Amino acid sequence: MVGISPLSSNADVLVVPAFGWNEDQDYLAKLSRTYLDIPSLDGSTRTFASRLSSMIDALEREFEPHVVLIDTRAGMHDISAATLTRLGARTLLFAMDTDQTWSGYRLLFSHWRYPPRIDDFRNGASRDCMKMVAAAIPQTEAPEAYLAQFAGRACDLWQTTLYEETPPQDDPAFDPGKDYFNFDAGDTEAPHYPIPIYWHGAYTLFDLMNPRRHDAQLADANINSAFGRFIGETLDWLEVDS
Repeated sequence: MVGISPLSSNADVLVVPAFGWNEDQDYLAKLSRTYLDIPSLDGSTRTFASRLSSMIDALEREFEPHVVLIDTRAGMHDISAATLTRLGARTLLFAMDTDQTWSGYRLLFSHWRYPPRIDDFRNGASRDCMKMVAAAIPQTEAPEAYLAQFAGRACDLWQTTLYEETPPQDDPAFDPGKDYFNFDAGDTEAPHYPIPIYWHGAYTLFDLMNPRRHDAQLADANINSAFGRFIGETLDWLEVDS
């Protein structure tokens, strides 16, 4: 299942591809079977999410990686649901400042507004495990102005869905000892406040295995220009030593 990326340098980058080794295998049929619930010998049912979690646990025991990155599907899908809600992982939510992006996230977040999921967000382990990413900030706009608008729209989304309303301090319902799951729009540590990625022409076609694009896409200057803040701020958020 595991291969070593030829892009590895000071440490091995291990890759578990969604595709099998044999390109002639019936990929679509296997993909369909992946989502099936499978009965166990003890009479219980193993769901896709539980099998995905077991696979990751087995890979971690075998290879002991420092960090596991899962490139999941975007949108409302079984794979997205499993990775977001069942693995206990930290999740980066990539977005662009468009009406269709915010509408899609509003549908997803609204689905999570009911117990027990909303309780987990507000009181449990999930409250610090999600972070918005402003992806591909366009060169045609002032970056800081773009990020400010992005943060404002993201804050409005979270305030109307997952954040909880904080009563005024003179309200009898206000609990001074409670850590309310709510943040100011400009709070850089809030889940809604974005980590930026800047658009760069070198990554219009992200294709590191292509010799014609390899050098430009791995050039330090280009990586730092597009992903420098993203890498640094993500490592800080993950509490990983850089």
